[in-house]
Amino acid sequence: MKAKKFVAPDMRQALKIVRDTMGADAVILSNRKVAGGVEVSVATDYDEAMEDHRRSIRDQASVPQYTDGSLQFAPAQGDSTRLLKETLLAVKDKERRDEVRELLNRQRQELDSGTNEEFVDSYRRDDVSISTEGQRKQRADNLLPPKTPTQISAERQNAPAKKSFFEEYETRVENEANEVAAEKGKIESEIKETTLAFEEPLQDINQMRNELQQLRSVISSQLGNVAWGDFSYRHPISAAIFKRLVKMGLSSTLARSLSQQVEGHSNKKDAWHHVLLNLASRIPVHDAIPKEEGIIAFVGPAGVGKTTTIAKLASDYVLKYGPENLALVTTDSYRIAGHEQLRVLSKILKVPLRVVAGNQSLESALQGLQRKKMILIDTAGLSHKDVCWEEQISALNSVSKSMETWLVLSTTSQRKILDKTVMNYKRLGLDGCVLTKMDESASLGEALSVVIEHRLSVAYTTNGQNIPDDIDQVKPKSLVNQAIALTKEATLDDELAADCFHDSLQTKNGAFTAA
Repeated sequence: MKAKKFVAPDMRQALKIVRDTMGADAVILSNRKVAGGVEVSVATDYDEAMEDHRRSIRDQASVPQYTDGSLQFAPAQGDSTRLLKETLLAVKDKERRDEVRELLNRQRQELDSGTNEEFVDSYRRDDVSISTEGQRKQRADNLLPPKTPTQISAERQNAPAKKSFFEEYETRVENEANEVAAEKGKIESEIKETTLAFEEPLQDINQMRNELQQLRSVISSQLGNVAWGDFSYRHPISAAIFKRLVKMGLSSTLARSLSQQVEGHSNKKDAWHHVLLNLASRIPVHDAIPKEEGIIAFVGPAGVGKTTTIAKLASDYVLKYGPENLALVTTDSYRIAGHEQLRVLSKILKVPLRVVAGNQSLESALQGLQRKKMILIDTAGLSHKDVCWEEQISALNSVSKSMETWLVLSTTSQRKILDKTVMNYKRLGLDGCVLTKMDESASLGEALSVVIEHRLSVAYTTNGQNIPDDIDQVKPKSLVNQAIALTKEATLDDELAADCFHDSLQTKNGAFTAA
């Protein structure tokens, strides 16, 4: 018998190594867990070794045959057996052989009748794991003469083939894997059935929700039409003014608030004039640049006209006060040639330009321009989702000197974009705004609604690309007149007016008051 130990990370790999190294007939003697995984002790030629061991025991415990072949001795065990063997070897004459034969026959009879308890007990102690039937067969085999190696080899060849340990192990693992797969399939099937059972009600609920939403929309529209019809019947002048204000592009909230101010007016023309004056008075106005000194930073989205506005204001300042007290600063180092327009302008106006880039901060750039009375700062038009957005906001908030921040808004932008822009830049503490691209806008009502509702003061309006001509200080009445002029091409039917009126009612307490 050859024994050997193998170490592997797990039992499966250990069995594979044993089979590849020792063959399929190897027998596992023991296994245990070790630091590197599992240790397996295996042996080969195990059956031959066990048979040799059993044969040697039988040879030592059995009585040899006499030469005449007339008598075979039963195996003797324990002290009585060894005594019998010594007695037999001492017999020299034939007369004593008869006595020995008689003694052996008597022991055989006692064994068959079960009276030889000492022999039976000894036999049971030798192999307690064998059943009663196996014990009888073993005793019968022991009474026979020892088998020769040739007989043992022939019996092995004729014996039915048995599966090796590894084959049995693989079969067991495969069966367990099949059972697990079957159980998994069963569980997945149950999960699928359960999911379908829940999805069907959810689909019904979603469909019901959509239907309710559609029904709500229909009812809301009908209620809006009813409310608008009732309002038009009870307050015809207010309804007409509300409709004209919505045509201007004003929000339904602001239009509703303004139309409430004409209660008691019997003349539509006088009521309209009163509303326009009220609208102009609500536009907050920021003082332009009345003084020769100050620091103003212009912020806003890309493309709204920040750089062009600065160029117009800088040119106007130089014409009024000269270039000695003016300086330009730009933080727009993110775009390619983002500051080239200001660089060309600074050369034309003969004023210094500082570009904030790299490790230089806006604060240090302003420190180098302490002798300048007026400093105009251009910033990059970054999206609030840009990674550099927070960096620019922090740089503007960190300026220790007194600085105003003006938001530049394009009047061509949609209402939602204007609202979102104001909300994004409110963190800077906006001091005023500039409304640009008035010449390109189809409606001014959206921009007017934003500055009124957010209380954002307007300093300038621009209406072209000419420097420095196309920029004006804001005049509320003029701004309102421009808004009215643009409404001549606009149309508004009663259905849209009803929707706007219904939207104006969706506020707290369902009413608006004048600001």
